[in-house]
Amino acid sequence: MISASGSARQAAHRLLQINFVLPLVQVPLVSYAVYLSNSIVILADALGVYINVLQMGLVWIVHRYGAGADGNRRARFQFGFGKLENLSVLVVCVFETAITLLVLSVAIEALRNPEPLRGAGVGMAVLIAATLVHATVYIAFREQFRTSDSPIVRSFKALIPIYILNNLVVLTPILLGTFSGLQSLALYADPVGAFVLVAFSWAMIYGLATRSVTCLIDRAVDEEVQLLIMRMLAEHFERFDTVHDIRTRAVGDRVHVEIDMGFDPAMPVAELEDVIRSMAARVEELVPKSRLLVSPVPVLGPAGD
Repeated sequence: MISASGSARQAAHRLLQINFVLPLVQVPLVSYAVYLSNSIVILADALGVYINVLQMGLVWIVHRYGAGADGNRRARFQFGFGKLENLSVLVVCVFETAITLLVLSVAIEALRNPEPLRGAGVGMAVLIAATLVHATVYIAFREQFRTSDSPIVRSFKALIPIYILNNLVVLTPILLGTFSGLQSLALYADPVGAFVLVAFSWAMIYGLATRSVTCLIDRAVDEEVQLLIMRMLAEHFERFDTVHDIRTRAVGDRVHVEIDMGFDPAMPVAELEDVIRSMAARVEELVPKSRLLVSPVPVLGPAGD
């Protein structure tokens, strides 16, 4: 039986493979489309495909390296794999930002010197085919998108709809520029479509980057969480002697709690383990996605004992 974490890793690996192979197939097609057409949005789409090949290859290598040669991430990393995935997402954001800045500069120049759109037929066919493939992938992985907490799976949950929307945004000015009877609309549809494409891309980059950075930085927990931990201690008040120190921190959507506690020296080890398990279970019940670590410390008796 495959564990939930193992299933998430497999889903992330399959998504990386699919989203690496698809741009590879698109490279010669979009290159030919750019050669035939003067469309900025087709150029932007082609640049996106080129960068996707590089970035997905990089992310796949990082993911594969982190998983180890035998597919088990513990073969190389005992901890920090989630942070590695979030760093991979940030790499994707850096490449996407570079693309949008380049497209923005080309679109501004096109507004200054507009030209009639030509030779966009191949580009339209490639975009329609890519849209259908992305939609199929999203439907096939909808269950993993709903249940997985992998940063890579979450990023593709956001990226694939953006890819589909991106293709539709690219297709709209091409259709207007090709079939519209209004000369002014045909001239400016392509650069304006590029601006819309850049705006969508920046929104996607901001969402992915902020979430990944948040998951990479440890934060103090909210006061509400601290009160829930105190509630757990109050409920177990008669089962321990002293509380020496309480340390909490939030990492992404997870909460880590460490408590140094003193227990009755005469308490049997089995009973002590039951108490710690009970407290840990209660913390997880009160604070979802939390982990409690209890460190027993010696209880000093009165002087002279």
